[in-house]
Amino acid sequence: MADLTAYFTELAHERRRNPTDDLATAIANGMPGGKLISIPDAIGYFIISATAGHDTTSSTTSAAVWALAERPQLLEQLRAERGA
Repeated sequence: MADLTAYFTELAHERRRNPTDDLATAIANGMPGGKLISIPDAIGYFIISATAGHDTTSSTTSAAVWALAERPQLLEQLRAERGA
């Protein structure tokens, strides 16, 4: 977490100094309630954005493998359809 915090702190400051057309700029320069987002809050959004895809992908992949392991007929159907 310390490495992520350091990286995203620098990124937030960089995007405030030199905004670009990307998500990092939108987060670093966000104005919730009309007030510039704090660096700690921006870091929180950066971490959520960076890790959310990992959780979703790993959970979906493991659930699919589990389902196929419990239902071998589905695995065979998937193999047959892949070749079609």
